[in-house]
Amino acid sequence: MSFLKPLIIAGLLATAGGFASDFLCNNLGPAVYNGFLVFEYGEGENPVNNIVFTVDSQIAGNLIIIDVPSPWSYTHEGDTLTLSGGSLSPGSSVRVTVSLNKYYDEGEYSARSMATTTMGDKIQSTGSLAVGNLSPLTIVETMSTYRVPLAGFVLALGATEYFLTSRIQLRDPMQDVWRLVEELKKLEKEKARMEKELEDNRKQIEKIKDEIKRDEQLRESIEDDYDGEGFGAPSFATNLKKEIAAKKLRVAELENLDRYHQSELKKLEQKISNLKAEMERLQRGSLPPI
Repeated sequence: MSFLKPLIIAGLLATAGGFASDFLCNNLGPAVYNGFLVFEYGEGENPVNNIVFTVDSQIAGNLIIIDVPSPWSYTHEGDTLTLSGGSLSPGSSVRVTVSLNKYYDEGEYSARSMATTTMGDKIQSTGSLAVGNLSPLTIVETMSTYRVPLAGFVLALGATEYFLTSRIQLRDPMQDVWRLVEELKKLEKEKARMEKELEDNRKQIEKIKDEIKRDEQLRESIEDDYDGEGFGAPSFATNLKKEIAAKKLRVAELENLDRYHQSELKKLEQKISNLKAEMERLQRGSLPPI
């Protein structure tokens, strides 16, 4: 592997991260930080059925709503988060889990709330949202800011890698020889395997032919014990004829396989011969001039 490839891979990942920054921040923010918007209903007579949170304008556009307690539903627009559909009795509280998809300094950010009771009474409260450590988001934001220069940098590295690889190949013609050597080793191994199969097949043919010869001698001996033409020979001789016929058929099949193996072996030998000739040609071409 070229020394530039790790840089190219890292550059591609950074560029991809830059173009996918919105997706990454929306998932990374909740993973590193969770904050809470809380409304506490103190003394009162009627339950609250509507709550409006107004957050600091600095963070309003990057607020992510993670969880709203049931049965409340919400709408989020700009710096306003509105809860409805629930009921909050005096002495109770409601807490909404939020996060941010952009880096902000740690600290307290204002978060006011306005609640409305079932009788239309308004209850105001002033609180804050504690923002924790969001430093991992700075990495994604940096990739997003420089994604176009990063893409150009990766293209330049890729072009350099291609150029260097091409130059190395031109300066080292022997690498083709080493490649052919490895290929030749594989072909020689395949040739040895085919020769072994051919030898085993021929041994099997000779073995079956010997069995056929013995069986025919035995059959003739049995038939000679009768009228010389085999008339009235016992069923054993008849079965022996069938076995001999089956073995002859098997020999024919093996001989066809033998011819196929010989044909394939000749093709392989020709391929090996061509490969050796190509290696010699490359080796002569790689020698320095005298």
